[in-house]
Amino acid sequence: MKNAFTGGQSEHAAEKRERAPFARVLGWARLAVAVLVAAPLAMGVATALTQGSSPLLQGRVDSTLTAFAIGAMLGLVYGAPSTAIVGLPAHATLVLLRRKGPIPYILVGLVACSLNLLVISLTTGLETAQIFAIAPTALIAGPLAGAIFWLVRRPDQIAR
Repeated sequence: MKNAFTGGQSEHAAEKRERAPFARVLGWARLAVAVLVAAPLAMGVATALTQGSSPLLQGRVDSTLTAFAIGAMLGLVYGAPSTAIVGLPAHATLVLLRRKGPIPYILVGLVACSLNLLVISLTTGLETAQIFAIAPTALIAGPLAGAIFWLVRRPDQIAR
């Protein structure tokens, strides 16, 4: 229904325009939380799941909670910057291409975590056996981080 007080626009359009700034702020907040939470949470879960198979953790952890905490710290130190450097441009590209489903984000998470593992192995001088010991954790953490990022940010709800 058109209203003379809103310049001929419908009341729904005027109400939607009034909520737009709040929606933008909420969107940016969700993006920031997704960047900060996805990698530590995913790495914590992946480390807790693979603690028995990782020779780097054997004898160093006494519980699953400790393995989760170590993984979360590693995710915060290595994964969050990787999410910001690789994930944010990928997110912007996927939104522009209207690829807003979870599968592209899961694949980006896998690629970002693989690149992160490569950079870490080159800069720290890890041996091949150590890289293969860490690889299962990375193969779980990357896609999981992509899925968590998607769940927090929900790009399918971004209005175009």
